[in-house]
Amino acid sequence: IGEDILPKNVDFSIIDGFTKVTDKDGAIYTQRLAKEEGMFLGNSAGSAIKGLLQLKEHFTKDDVVVVLFHDHGSRYVGKMFNDDWMKEMGYLD
Repeated sequence: IGEDILPKNVDFSIIDGFTKVTDKDGAIYTQRLAKEEGMFLGNSAGSAIKGLLQLKEHFTKDDVVVVLFHDHGSRYVGKMFNDDWMKEMGYLD
């Protein structure tokens, strides 16, 4: 998401894995979090939830999974929360 910058302080030894989420899926799930859960969050939150759902088969009922949402949706009002923009991007039919 955003810039392809890898901060020097990233500690890969504590990261269990990664999964790729498309921009479209991230935007759709950002909207879903707002509409279905009442959570006005940024695009990274939608991407995080979609990524979690893609990996759900890897978890057991006893696993503890933590997902952090670090921003709010105010920066995305003209994007993910705007159906015209979503349609222009090909994210909505």
